[in-house]
Amino acid sequence: MYSPFGRGNLTGPPARAACSCTGARRALEKIAAASDKLICRVCTERECAYLFSFSEEERAREFFRIWTAKESAAKFLGAGLASPKHLEVDLSCKEVKRGSASFPIREYALDGYALTVCAEEAFSPVPKEVLFPL
Repeated sequence: MYSPFGRGNLTGPPARAACSCTGARRALEKIAAASDKLICRVCTERECAYLFSFSEEERAREFFRIWTAKESAAKFLGAGLASPKHLEVDLSCKEVKRGSASFPIREYALDGYALTVCAEEAFSPVPKEVLFPL
C-alpha cells in the first residue's frame, strides 16, 4: 500500500518493527547541538524566531522538539522531509500544520531525548508498542 506521495505505508506486524502502528507515527532523537545553518534550513521563519530567543543549550532542546514533531508528521503523512518547511509546528507543540490541515502531536519526556508522536486525531495515552516497538 502506498501513500499519495508514493511512499510505502506499513501495516500489520512489520509496522511495529518500523516504530509505527495504524494511525500514529513517532520520532525519537537524541538532543545535541543544532547549528544555526541547520535551524534556518529546516525551520519556518516563525520557528526560527522562536528558537533564536533561547540560549544555545535551550535552543538545542527546543529545536529537537520541533524537529521530532516535523519528522513524526512527515512519517504520518508519508511525505518525507525533503522540504521540512512545508510543515509548521504550533509553538505550543500541540499540533503540526501543513497548509490548512493540522495534525495533533504528543510529546514524551525522556532524559536527553525528544520523542513525539503524531496521529490523525487527538489521542490520549499512546500504546506502549508505538513508543517502544519490539
